[in-house]
Amino acid sequence: MKSLLGRFKKGSGPTEASQTLSESISQSNPNDVILAKSASQFSPPPFENLYKFALAGLIGYAGADLAVLSFRDSSLPNAVPPSRMSNKRNNQGPGGKDLSVITQRNIFNSDGIIPDPINQSDGPMEDDTSVPVLSSLPLNLIGTIVHVNPAKSVATIEVKTAGNKIIPYIPNDEIEGFATLVKVERNKAIFRNSQNGRLEYIEIKLEGLKLGVLNKPQSIKQGDVKRDGNNFALLRSDVNKYISNLSDIVQQARAVPNIIPGSGGEVQGFRLVDIAPDSIYEKLGLKPGDVIRSVNGEEVNSPAKAIELYNRLKTDTRIAIDIERGGRPETFNYNIED
Repeated sequence: MKSLLGRFKKGSGPTEASQTLSESISQSNPNDVILAKSASQFSPPPFENLYKFALAGLIGYAGADLAVLSFRDSSLPNAVPPSRMSNKRNNQGPGGKDLSVITQRNIFNSDGIIPDPINQSDGPMEDDTSVPVLSSLPLNLIGTIVHVNPAKSVATIEVKTAGNKIIPYIPNDEIEGFATLVKVERNKAIFRNSQNGRLEYIEIKLEGLKLGVLNKPQSIKQGDVKRDGNNFALLRSDVNKYISNLSDIVQQARAVPNIIPGSGGEVQGFRLVDIAPDSIYEKLGLKPGDVIRSVNGEEVNSPAKAIELYNRLKTDTRIAIDIERGGRPETFNYNIED
């Protein structure tokens, strides 16, 4: 065995060592062969040193990567660095004059205060939530009907520059080029002035109305109206006197549209809910709760029709008013004599 190992050590290289080992194995006993094979297993593998360098490099790279990850958050800046000042030469004008004084003084905003942004309400047009002001337009509010559906509410307006025409309007209607009706309230009409876009209003003057009491009508003599049952006789001069001021007539009684239940807002006449004592309504036999259905056979189902029939009182000599009282139909006949 010793002679075998001695021969192996004396080899000058791997090839010679291998040949010497083979010759020795062939000349040795079996036990020496086993020991020789075991010794050959402990020979270093090829590129062993290269593997060591590769492993060391991998470990170093992993360590450096972990170190970068652990210190990366602390190396980030907490705030944006200030921007660099512009080159001074950019503020120089012809002849080397410093022009930065112009931007510093800022003649358009010398106090340095930035105003609030301009919104729609700063323009000529105002939104619908702005407060309307009393209008100076030549318009006079005669009466209003406030419907449960605001789009169906009606304002009856007298236009003074158009021959004192009395016309009913609903929201979004144009009022003779002066304005556009926006909203109808009780005794008040709100519209947008077409000239300046401002919200304005007109209203019925309520002087003389106290605690909901209707205006006191002008005195009507007992002999002015002759009555026989449901037949009435009046003089033309008296009728003209009573209806000369439509605004006063409207304020002597209150009426609301008589809406048919389940019809989706269909109007069938107007119901009188209040009548001033000694008014023209009372002298004509009408009572609170009466529903005026038609006049001379024409249904009264809109303010426009009511105004039309009012104008006919000035010329017609015979007028028949169909009403509903207590659920029963009745007809009042009026004979107007010259």
